[in-house]
Amino acid sequence: MGKKLLLPTDFSKNSWNAIMYAIKLFENHECDFYVLNTYSKDVYGLDSVTLLDPDEAFNKLSEKRSVQSLGDIMVRLTFENDNPNHRFHIVSRSTLLVSI
Repeated sequence: MGKKLLLPTDFSKNSWNAIMYAIKLFENHECDFYVLNTYSKDVYGLDSVTLLDPDEAFNKLSEKRSVQSLGDIMVRLTFENDNPNHRFHIVSRSTLLVSI
């Protein structure tokens, strides 16, 4: 049974570098890498009323951006990593990272 590693990302250059570092660090191990992005709306005061509508346009837009950006990462990983012992999974969640 291989290792399972969680790689959180905010799509910054630093998070990409961390992903590449983890891949290099575990290049001789069988691994499942889970690339995670979480998103949520920052609300303050009366704006919290807008959270009552789960179909709000902001939530749909944030979800779309997250899934699309994770897809872009998956494409890059596919082209840049040819290690047969590595498998990649993407996870997009509408929550705060500390809530997981």
